[in-house]
Amino acid sequence: MAESTQVLLRRLLSMVEAQGKEIQALRQEVRALKGSDPTPRRAHIEPDTGYGYMGLCLDLDADTWLAIKHGAHVTVKGQGYVGYEQSPDPDDPDFVWDYWEFSGGIGHRLRVTVASPHATGDDCEVEDAYDGVLQKRDIQEY
Repeated sequence: MAESTQVLLRRLLSMVEAQGKEIQALRQEVRALKGSDPTPRRAHIEPDTGYGYMGLCLDLDADTWLAIKHGAHVTVKGQGYVGYEQSPDPDDPDFVWDYWEFSGGIGHRLRVTVASPHATGDDCEVEDAYDGVLQKRDIQEY
């Protein structure tokens, strides 16, 4: 009986070693699929807002973009908006701040609102610049 126990133990050890080799091979395949560049990616988001807010966009750092991709509810204040100007000037009377609300990541709701810092009293109005779905076509990772 002791001899059959030894045989069983050898078989089990052999099976465990084979499974260990299989696991190692699978890990290598996963690493190859992930690619050699594990650097988190940044993102440029530019939804189709129509003519009203054409060119409204947001650049996200890697950590924020990763959270959004994983479905977190994230709200970000943008860089401001005045048409197609690259560096909007908050002193410009047409300047508005843009607020981006991501609710669930790609394929889920994205709401962008704008508000003027120059509005006073009853003029303090928040306007929807975009309220729709965050589409893959609106995203450029870099």
